[in-house]
Amino acid sequence: MESFSHNAPRKYPEIKPKIQSMDDFLKRLETAKKIIVCGSPGSGKTVFSSSIAAYLGIELYHLDSLYWRANWDEPSLEEWQGIENNILEKQSWIMDGHNEATLLHRLHYADLCIFLDEPPQICAGRVLRRWAKHWSVARPEMHPTNRERLDIAFLTRVALFRRRKITRLIRSGKSEYSSKVFILRNSRLMKRKLDQRQSSTQLTRSK
Repeated sequence: MESFSHNAPRKYPEIKPKIQSMDDFLKRLETAKKIIVCGSPGSGKTVFSSSIAAYLGIELYHLDSLYWRANWDEPSLEEWQGIENNILEKQSWIMDGHNEATLLHRLHYADLCIFLDEPPQICAGRVLRRWAKHWSVARPEMHPTNRERLDIAFLTRVALFRRRKITRLIRSGKSEYSSKVFILRNSRLMKRKLDQRQSSTQLTRSK
């Protein structure tokens, strides 16, 4: 398991990451065809995965928009597994979303899993700003009836996200899929790098 860190906290109790440069990460990204972007609510998954999709030209699937039907109605686990499997069988895909119940199943099919490991306080701040923006109007990728929800239980989940069993497994580097996992601790910096490379490529092609 590799990790790219920029101004990251010095101590991570679960892991001692091997620091890689942005260029190392980009080389690995450019060879992947099946990519998972996961992490805490508010970690920046949707924005970052959209940049990856634009950069690679691979179709992006927002798991939240596929999972939540009108009025926040949930599918059964069997229904959801069928939806996911239809995507997993494709030649290439980018999946934006955590969904712990099926994450390890997705990891089996993925070439690369990008785990956005942002600090809880940053994630919580983004969740609050997202709620303020979308409490009356749903996010563009969501069903129109699914306006943003926020309660103590959800904020607690964000605050304690790093303590969850599957999160600790991914961050520990001890899962059978650890070689596929890249822990990213500053997705905004990497997004700027991707956007710059894409703009440079487009400019070169237009000449």
